[in-house]
Amino acid sequence: MEHLIFSLNATMPIFFLMVLGACFRKAGIMEGVFVDRVNQFVFKVALPVLLFE
Repeated sequence: MEHLIFSLNATMPIFFLMVLGACFRKAGIMEGVFVDRVNQFVFKVALPVLLFE
């Protein structure tokens, strides 16, 4: 049971953000241009910074 709780603690925030993003996109809060720019920022800046943290 401890392993299940550990794995849920690791995966649920990511799953929650995915669902939240899908809801925002469907509601029209986030448009395609914004998503493209955030995607570029994440892959070119945020993820490389996390590698060296």
